[in-house]
Amino acid sequence: MKKLLAALLVVAALLTASSAYAGAKYLYVVYIGSNYAYGSLGSTRGSPYQDYIGCRSLATVSGGQTYASGLCFAYDRNGVYASCLTRVNDQASLAVIESLGGDGYLQFNWDASGNCTQVYAMATSYVDPKVP
Repeated sequence: MKKLLAALLVVAALLTASSAYAGAKYLYVVYIGSNYAYGSLGSTRGSPYQDYIGCRSLATVSGGQTYASGLCFAYDRNGVYASCLTRVNDQASLAVIESLGGDGYLQFNWDASGNCTQVYAMATSYVDPKVP
């Protein structure tokens, strides 16, 4: 009987803990640090400020060669702008940039030369979606 009661208490605790996060939505406004920036596209789009965050990729053909690169950029509510460039033909970073959805979370880091050292994109149910 004690084992059954203990098991029921564990199940009740797990159900209570999981229901506390049901339907959770978190705001990730644009934040720019010394060598990184992050924010969610949905939270930023719904912001009353003029902040923005995103990435874009570009392919250029020159001399029969194709060169691909990416640019990530952010502008926060304090008027601070940050950006970084991916290294040419950095397929891993370009794949992350191209996976970023309209409701995704984005973080990017850069070095002293303005090169992206990390590009991180996330799509989860708890990132605040954009509001029309």
